[in-house]
Amino acid sequence: MTESKEIMFSPREKLCGAIIELEIDRKNGERIFNEYYNSVEDGKPHKNYVTELAKQLNIKLTEKTSA
Repeated sequence: MTESKEIMFSPREKLCGAIIELEIDRKNGERIFNEYYNSVEDGKPHKNYVTELAKQLNIKLTEKTSA
């Protein structure tokens, strides 16, 4: 997992993978977590859940910028 920049999981599995990766490689785990966070549609209740989970895990969320 830590050797790949592109992780191929179903959407929710990516969240689980990010949490596991946090224990192995914090920086990479946060990157994967943020990729997941940015893949969740704004306004969906699940986005609030992910935001709260990030707070509990002490992860700084980064909003994807639209180009």
